[in-house]
Amino acid sequence: MTNSEIMNAARNTLNAIWMREAGRLFLYWFLVFLLYIPEFIIEEFLNEESIAVDIVSFTWELALLPLSIGIAFYYNNLSQNKVRSIRNFFHGYSSFLRNLRACLLKYGVIIVLIIVSCIPLVLCLFDNIAVIVVSIITTLLLGFFLFYKFFGAIVFYDWRIGEDTKTGVITILRDCYRRMQLHNDQFFTLNVRFIGWHILCVCTLGIAIFWIMPYLYSSYGIFYHKYVYPVEESTVIDNIEETV
Repeated sequence: MTNSEIMNAARNTLNAIWMREAGRLFLYWFLVFLLYIPEFIIEEFLNEESIAVDIVSFTWELALLPLSIGIAFYYNNLSQNKVRSIRNFFHGYSSFLRNLRACLLKYGVIIVLIIVSCIPLVLCLFDNIAVIVVSIITTLLLGFFLFYKFFGAIVFYDWRIGEDTKTGVITILRDCYRRMQLHNDQFFTLNVRFIGWHILCVCTLGIAIFWIMPYLYSSYGIFYHKYVYPVEESTVIDNIEETV
């Protein structure tokens, strides 16, 4: 299945419901905004330089981490034409502690990858322009290589965590990485094909994101079930009524 076919399948999935999905995404982000209001209110009553402000902010951010799993779960259902509702966006809270551990593991891996990619920048301490240039180029190349190797695994890690509630979070991360090694080329080029859409999003001051994100994530869902964790044709439910 080529990337063009994946994107065509995603458009066919959205076909008559694209506007509704854009509206649901807007409603979801509005609800997330409301979740931040208590944090702002609490911080207003605290001294801005108090450590309590940092503790409240850090705790609140931790509590909101599982939202990424909910987003993946929602669009996983969308890519299979399954029944879905706004509640699916918050699926990450169905097993909060497990999903929080999963998110911390994911961001821990991302931080390690960033640190590793920046190691060559140590050469910038030398007072030599050639060494500095080499260190910057090496950092960029190493960063690109790590991005290429791990991006797909990190993306679909959220998808699998929401779908598989029994397997350990470390095991799932390893399995996602292993499975993606055969498909990193295609997944990378799939994302390259969306660069124009992202530029359109910038040109519309972010408004287009409500249409682009369902398209992108629907494509991810089709890719996920085609190559990463293939789903049996019999498990796909077509043309069923949705709930709001």
